[in-house]
Amino acid sequence: MAVHSRKLVATEEEVVGRSGKLSSVLIAVAGDKVWNLRSVDISGAIIYKVDTAVEIPHVNLELSFKTALFAEEVSGTTGELNIVYE
Repeated sequence: MAVHSRKLVATEEEVVGRSGKLSSVLIAVAGDKVWNLRSVDISGAIIYKVDTAVEIPHVNLELSFKTALFAEEVSGTTGELNIVYE
């Protein structure tokens, strides 16, 4: 069984500095922010996009990322994510 870690993300930042799998993305605080979750860094490939205005669960994703997982704010001013990864 995989070990899952969780991180609350409120600003553009590196979520985890290693390779792994994105398991789930949960809306912690609803708002108007749109987020890109990228592999590696701000210029890496987009592996998932989340809109905090749409409160649906993003579970069982199992999306791989290499080197790091980075959360990029695309637009909006409010909205936070709980990111679960292996």
